[in-house]
Amino acid sequence: MQTTPPVLSQTKMSTEPPKLKELVDDLHDVASKWRAVGVQLEVSQPTLKTIDYEHRGNCNQALSDMLGQWINNGYNVSWQTVVDALNTRSVGERALALDIQQRRLGISSDADASARMLTKDATLPFLHSLPTPRGELSIIQRCASHYSQLGIFLLNDDDGSQIKRIELTKHYRPEAIMNEIFQEWIASGDHSWRVL
Repeated sequence: MQTTPPVLSQTKMSTEPPKLKELVDDLHDVASKWRAVGVQLEVSQPTLKTIDYEHRGNCNQALSDMLGQWINNGYNVSWQTVVDALNTRSVGERALALDIQQRRLGISSDADASARMLTKDATLPFLHSLPTPRGELSIIQRCASHYSQLGIFLLNDDDGSQIKRIELTKHYRPEAIMNEIFQEWIASGDHSWRVL
């Protein structure tokens, strides 16, 4: 059986940095977590303390000011950075992250772009042996930020119980979790795709 190289998805991602109004609208439901989001977006602690002092008790205004500071002073101001921040353990807003990923980045929910990097006959040793140009991420690293969706897809884990077990054993380290998901998928022997 001949192994086919992975097909890399050319998912069109938004290159426009997010605008404050869009961010406030999209993150309105997590206003009470504005500080945790700010920490993940690497807004400075002095800035977060000032915002907290100025808007004590008004989470919506604090969120808006924090996001404004991030846009004006932050680096890597992008929708992907927002998605990554929402997916962190401290923020814990995976559903919102997935929604933003679908609407703002054009990544569909039925087959995550990371899953499209793999082919039907892919194996973990093959993935690790792929040449990686200097400065680029390996396939495992590229998939790590999407481990939850990809794990549900590969392990047929509709209730998420296998993913939760792996998260606990791998101490919520995305690359280690993604590696374990690939290991279990390969060990299962079921390399058929449910959705393409």
